Parts: sequence; structure tokens; C-alpha cells
Amino acid sequence: MIARDRSERELLARADNGFLIFELFVIGLFFIGLLNTSQSHVAAAMLLFGGPHAPVFWVFVVGLGIVVPLFVQILAVQHKVQHTPIPPLLVLLGGLLLRFVIVYAGQTSHWVQAASASLR
Repeated sequence: MIARDRSERELLARADNGFLIFELFVIGLFFIGLLNTSQSHVAAAMLLFGGPHAPVFWVFVVGLGIVVPLFVQILAVQHKVQHTPIPPLLVLLGGLLLRFVIVYAGQTSHWVQAASASLR
């Protein structure tokens, strides 16, 4: 975002592209792990697949925070569009929203209620 040299910007954009692809991979593994464990984990995953936090997660975190910056930076590295600070800003915003979504989804889930009900 702040590199002045063109080759340095391209190198950093290529590295960021790798990190964004890795982040998509880790999110995929996160969901695979949640969906293949206990019922409470599956219920937590469903909050992000179709619950109240799904639109924010899929549109802002995955879409605008990972996929759009990845696409724009791939085009910039291929010299089809000019490098701009917009993709890094979207990545930062997506990362911040990811933290909020995970915290709020954790507070929305009923793990504590389910655990206390099973102890009775």
C-alpha cells in the first residue's frame, strides 16, 4: 500500500495474493473441521452458513475482504489495471469484520445453554 517502487509493489502484491489464497484455504478447513465434529460445532457453522451473521461474513469478509482484493491485485500484477491502495484497505476491513463476526457468532451460539441443559 505504501511502497513507492513499482517492482516492490508487485512483489508485495504477489505475496499478498498468496496470503489471500491461503486465507481462503484456512477458512475452508475451518468449516470442514466445524462440520465434522460435534452437534454444537455444526450449529456454530450454520450461523455463518445461513444464520444472522452469514450476509456479513460472505459479502464483506469473504467477498469484499478476500475475493475482490485478490482479483484486483491479480489484474494489477498482470499490468491490466493500475496498483491502488483500495485492495489492501479492503483486506484490512475484511480482517476486522472477520473478528467481529466470529465474536458475535460465538455470543449468538447456544453452547453454554446447551451444556447447562445437558448437566441437569
